[in-house]
This record gives sequence, C-alpha cells and structure tokens, in this order.
Amino acid sequence: RISLHLSRRTGYYVYKVMIPLIITVLLNIGQIDLPIEDLSDNLQHSGTLFLSSVALLYVVQDELPRTDFQTVIDVIILNTMYTFALSCFIAMWAARSYNSGHEDWARHINAWGVPGLTVLFFVALIAKIL
Repeated sequence: RISLHLSRRTGYYVYKVMIPLIITVLLNIGQIDLPIEDLSDNLQHSGTLFLSSVALLYVVQDELPRTDFQTVIDVIILNTMYTFALSCFIAMWAARSYNSGHEDWARHINAWGVPGLTVLFFVALIAKIL
C-alpha cells in the first residue's frame, strides 16, 4: 500500500494573485471622481489597471498549473480584465451622453456604472471561491 500526501500552497496564490487583483479592482472605483467629459483620463485610468492585470497574469503564469480547463485563478484574472474593459465602455458611454447634452444621465452612468461593476466582480469572486 502506497500513501501520498499532497498539498497546495494556497497562501501563495492569495498573497501574490488575489490580493493584488482585489486592490486593482478597488482602485478602479476612483474613476467616478474623474471628470466625465475628460474621456482620455477615464480611459487611461481603466486602461492602466487593465494592463496591470495582464502583466500580473504573465508574471504568475509560470506558477499556475498547466491544465486543459480554467482554474479558479484563471477565472478571477479574466473577470478582473472584463471589469476593466467594461469600465472603459462605461467611461465612453458617460462621455458620449455628457457631450450629447444629457449631463444628468451621464452623471448617473458615472456614479453607478463602475461601482456596480465592482459589486458584480466581488459577487462573481465569492461565487467562484465557494
């Protein structure tokens, strides 16, 4: 009879992947304080955070197991990138509404769009972990 004890270093993934991704998603909320009419600043903010999540993916790629399916970490990184990409679209939608004369609607989009995405990110995160 052969017995093996295998364990995974989950703390490594939490500290090196999960916490930095959560911090970047929380930093995305700062987009609501940027002027709506300044689309380039909004896109630059979300775009930089998107690129940081892509960079993190490439840094930890060698540490992740090579599988034919998506791991929990893969899904979380993808959800983070989706959040930042959708934030760019929200910024464009708000700026377009603002420039079309719908300033109240643009403020509403800006005030609820990115925080709503952040809440959806955390709901998806909790659902994937549980």
